[in-house]
Amino acid sequence: MTRYERYVEALEAIKTATKWELTDDFRRLMAIHYAIHDTPFEASRFSNARDLLN
Repeated sequence: MTRYERYVEALEAIKTATKWELTDDFRRLMAIHYAIHDTPFEASRFSNARDLLN
């Protein structure tokens, strides 16, 4: 899988998990981060982190 494919995959997952919470620019930045580090986006981990910050 190429980095671009990982980026697109992460971006779609991030868009679904953060529908009304984040700006598109921040979503793209997150997707780039996940693609560079070859890490899949996990909505449950994001949700837990968001809850801890609140």
